[in-house]
Amino acid sequence: MGGDERLWALIEDECERQPLTTLGELRAVVELFQAWGASGEAEAGVAAELAARFGRRLPAEG
Repeated sequence: MGGDERLWALIEDECERQPLTTLGELRAVVELFQAWGASGEAEAGVAAELAARFGRRLPAEG
């Protein structure tokens, strides 16, 4: 199984959600994944998808 396939399998695993991060940490992760997703590097598509998924869970900044 290649890098992308392995990562997608992990992402699609229907495990119980866990509260593991602060909002600030999650915002930083989203920004990092957005940059990686735009880079065109290996697994960039996975990074872009994770950025979108995590970004949707963030509360709107006011």
